[in-house]
Amino acid sequence: MRFWQAMTMEPLDERAALCQAAEAAGYTGVTFGEHLVTPAYVKSRYPYAPHGRVPWDPEALFPDPWQVISALSAVTTTLQFMTAIFVLPLRDVFTAAKAVSTAAVLSHNRITFGVGVGWMREEFRLTGQSFEERGARADEMIEIIQGLLRGGMFEYHGRFHDFEPVQISPVPTNPVPIIVGGETPAALRRAARADGWITSPRTPADVAPMISQFEAERTRIGAGDKPSRIVALLKGDIAIDRCQRLADAGVTDVVFPSLVTHPTIDPTSTGRISLIHGRAARVIARMA
Repeated sequence: MRFWQAMTMEPLDERAALCQAAEAAGYTGVTFGEHLVTPAYVKSRYPYAPHGRVPWDPEALFPDPWQVISALSAVTTTLQFMTAIFVLPLRDVFTAAKAVSTAAVLSHNRITFGVGVGWMREEFRLTGQSFEERGARADEMIEIIQGLLRGGMFEYHGRFHDFEPVQISPVPTNPVPIIVGGETPAALRRAARADGWITSPRTPADVAPMISQFEAERTRIGAGDKPSRIVALLKGDIAIDRCQRLADAGVTDVVFPSLVTHPTIDPTSTGRISLIHGRAARVIARMA
């Protein structure tokens, strides 16, 4: 099992030290969520909380993940980076492909591209993209990004994208794994076609039934023998027995909750680094 530390909303001037601490402590990598904006009034229902309201303050830190990853890759050696998640259909496909490709090159193939289709209608309205067709557009975008990142000329003729051969450069020397977030049947189908699936923040008991649905979809499309990853965003306490239950259910990667959400953390860089090492000692070292 691989272990990741969520770094969403951490202070920007502390992220280099936090990532270096995670690398030294034995974490596989760190993850970043993202939103373009936080509107003053969000009518869309937030799907990952019972109350349906956005749980973060408008001033919460959501820097561009690709710029952050490129910077942090320069001060680390083995640490990997994952977007969990990047709202793909908010963008045009070529801008997204270039950002992913450049970060993958600068980090020397340490990128996992976690994507989702989003839930906040207001963001789509601001970028001029269709909210209703975001899933179908994302399906095409994943195929196009995979093709562009292989290098050489690539063309595509689909419902939303239709273009003659083009090429982007630079491209990474290894394929960038693309894993998909979401828990609807459509999201699980999308994940089954890609390189894996990301859960929303869940307890181990919540994850197992959805893993069965994901594996059933992989079998249905003939991808049951293809290597795949299941990334669980852990909700609640960090304990070895909870991680072991996830491993037994088929989870390959566990993401520990953001440091800023810990209820008793010392709100300093020293406190955050201590929490990183404490989680590693309690879980990562023992499960190794």
